[in-house]
Amino acid sequence: MPMTDFDAFSRTLEVIHDAAIDPALWPRALEGTCGFAGGAAARIAWQDAATDDAFTSHSWGANAHYDRLYAETYRDLNPYFPALAFVEPGLVVAGEDLIPHEEFRQSRFFREWVAPQG
Repeated sequence: MPMTDFDAFSRTLEVIHDAAIDPALWPRALEGTCGFAGGAAARIAWQDAATDDAFTSHSWGANAHYDRLYAETYRDLNPYFPALAFVEPGLVVAGEDLIPHEEFRQSRFFREWVAPQG
């Protein structure tokens, strides 16, 4: 990793650590994560597989219109649920661990909710 990438990664980790102590810093931490990873938006959210309740506690770059669409329509179409309900607590997984990337890109959820957000 080039030094500039290492420095950016180090700064991002530092802000994430600080945000764990001061939740007001989460938007800045998510912005840094997006900048480092090339993302357009990030959320810290949960979705209850038993009740389908969903809640975003922190976000950066999110679009309120798409947040409403998720709650009204796309929450029920998210192909990662209920697969995530079967992941052992504490285990870190990527979306592709649950659904092949190409299959995800062909889903209605991706075409109508993810792709339009860039």
